[in-house]
Amino acid sequence: MLPGVDGMSVCIHIRNQLQSRVPIVILTAKSEIDTKISAFDIGADDYVIKPISLREINARVRALIRRAKQADDNAILTIGGLSLDTGTMRIERDGVPITLPPGPTKILALLMRNSPNVVHNLAIHRELWGEERGDTHAIVVHMHTLRNTIDKPFDRQLIHTVRGFGYRIADEQTSL
Repeated sequence: MLPGVDGMSVCIHIRNQLQSRVPIVILTAKSEIDTKISAFDIGADDYVIKPISLREINARVRALIRRAKQADDNAILTIGGLSLDTGTMRIERDGVPITLPPGPTKILALLMRNSPNVVHNLAIHRELWGEERGDTHAIVVHMHTLRNTIDKPFDRQLIHTVRGFGYRIADEQTSL
């Protein structure tokens, strides 16, 4: 019952079109069991019927974020023969173990989590330094390290520059 669109359509859009795993809480006055089941079937993580206290909503959201982070911390991301175990930070490409310093490893994880989408330079900056002022030239150096380690020894390029925006990682052979 949102203006111009309903929450179920928003949920479907987030899950199907955006392919996002962001936690979704449906907050509604609708209490019918079929509506609840439909919400869970299309990808909602929680379904809360009004009225509800803000403290409870806050607790539910914190729990969902905590679970999503734990799942993400133990994911194995794979793109074109490149894999990154986000729990152990073990990296391999075509079965060859790869070692990277922390900065490039953080960028690699960010790129792989968002693949095949472009990751903007500002998002990379935030991943490395948070809100602190960082050295933007360091991003270029980290990307050079990533390309030399992830792409150069192998027969196809996975890391792509999107001029004026940032970077993306994708296997162009399988994403066409």
